[in-house]
Amino acid sequence: APKYPNGRIIHVANGVTLEDKPAPYGAWPYVRILDNTRPGEFFGLGECEMLKDLQHELNKRRSQMIDHAALMGNAIWIIDRDSGVDRDQISNKPGFILTKFRGSEVRREPAPMMPGWQMQMVEMTIRDMREVSGISAVSGGVVPRGIRSGTGFEAAQDIASTRIRLKVKNLESALEDAGRIMVS
Repeated sequence: APKYPNGRIIHVANGVTLEDKPAPYGAWPYVRILDNTRPGEFFGLGECEMLKDLQHELNKRRSQMIDHAALMGNAIWIIDRDSGVDRDQISNKPGFILTKFRGSEVRREPAPMMPGWQMQMVEMTIRDMREVSGISAVSGGVVPRGIRSGTGFEAAQDIASTRIRLKVKNLESALEDAGRIMVS
């Protein structure tokens, strides 16, 4: 039998052992709260760790959209050199009027549209985040298209809460362990 089957308490100061005795606890004095278990590992994964890469992807996509709006939000000016228009006179003020020489060209090219796939990527990332976290629109009370009965909605909510149920079970187990330790 090991000398300390329930662990031990050691107090050390400046490299000198002051006390070394068996732990007075009947079990380990901590509670492990797991959000998402990892088979064969003591520590699980937290929500933040699971969503971190998707959040970086979402941040990057949104940043690209903001950059696109800043760079392409205004139309481009096309001006003939002999138009008589000074570049410093041009602005993007609403109702701006520009005077030029006859026979020369001054026009604005519309800014290119943001690619449609950009918004689709943002929506896909958000959908993936909901799937990974287990939080969906249905679990928030939004009725999915095609469901017309209360029983159908209840079944959809039950399916949507599958991932959350495991997390709740893990939390309840940890609280039960904490209660047992407190009582002992």
